[in-house]
Amino acid sequence: MNYNEKLRNIRIREAIVFLIVGMIVTGIITRVTSLDSIQGFGENLLIFIVFLGFIYMLRGTTSFADSIGSAFEHKNEIIYLFVINFLFGFFLVAFITFFDPSGFDTSALSREYTGVGFLFNVLSSVILAPVVEELLFRGVLFNRLNEKMSLTLAMLISSLLFGLFHGFGVTQFVFGLCMCVVYLKTRNIMVPIIIHIMNNLFAVIFADILHVESFIFQMPMLAVILVVSAVCGILALLYTYRGVKALE
Repeated sequence: MNYNEKLRNIRIREAIVFLIVGMIVTGIITRVTSLDSIQGFGENLLIFIVFLGFIYMLRGTTSFADSIGSAFEHKNEIIYLFVINFLFGFFLVAFITFFDPSGFDTSALSREYTGVGFLFNVLSSVILAPVVEELLFRGVLFNRLNEKMSLTLAMLISSLLFGLFHGFGVTQFVFGLCMCVVYLKTRNIMVPIIIHIMNNLFAVIFADILHVESFIFQMPMLAVILVVSAVCGILALLYTYRGVKALE
C-alpha cells in the first residue's frame, strides 16, 4: 500500500498510544539517568519515540522515495508558502514590541545550546519535529476529522490543536491552515513536511545561530518587519481561503 494511503487510515487512538508510551519512557529515562541535564533531551526523546511509532504504523508501505520526488513538482508553491509563513512568524513579536517595547523579551527567541545539546536541538527541530508534527496533525488528525465533519471545521480544529501544541501561537495556527490546504491539494504529506523543515531550519539559523532578534526588533527595522509580516499573514489567510473554496 502507498504510504500516503496508509497514513490516512491510521486512527487517532493509535497515534495517542505512541504519544503516551513516549511520555512514559521519556519520564523513566530522565528520572533514572543524568541525561536530562542535556538541554532539550526529554522533548527530543519524546519526539524520537513518536517518530519510531510512525515508522512502525507505516511499515510495509511503498512509494516513499517517489513521493519525495513528486513533492518537488510543487516547488513554487513550497517556496511561496515557506516565505509567507516564515515572515508571518515574526508578526506577533514585532507587534508587541512595536507598541510596548518592554512587553516582550526578544532574547527569549534564541536558545543557547552547546555541544551535544545543540546537535540534539538541530536534529529534533529541523528533521524529527517537522516530520512527526505533519504526520500527526495533518496526516492523522486532520484526515480523520475530515471524515467526520466539514473540511473547514476539520482544518480549524486540527490547526487550533497544532497552535495549542506550540503554546497557542497565532502564527502556528495560520501555518497549520496552510499546511492542511497544500496537503489536500497535493495528497502528498511530504509537501507540508518539506515546508515545515525549511521553516524550522531557517528559524534555527536566524534565532539560535545568527541571533537576528538583536537587530531586527529594533527601530527602524522593527517597523518594516511589522508591515511585511502583517502582509504575509494576509497572504497566508488568502491562500487558505482560496484553497478551501477550490477544494469544497
